[in-house]
Amino acid sequence: SFVYLSNLMYPVPLIHKVAIVNEKGDVKGYLRVAVQAVV
Repeated sequence: SFVYLSNLMYPVPLIHKVAIVNEKGDVKGYLRVAVQAVV
């Protein structure tokens, strides 16, 4: 999965649900990643 950083241009936090995938392509879990600009 990809985490997009384009929201850093604006003062809006964004939360991504990112899949954790093993070498066979099976989804084993998820991470919740919050991206927010800190100034």
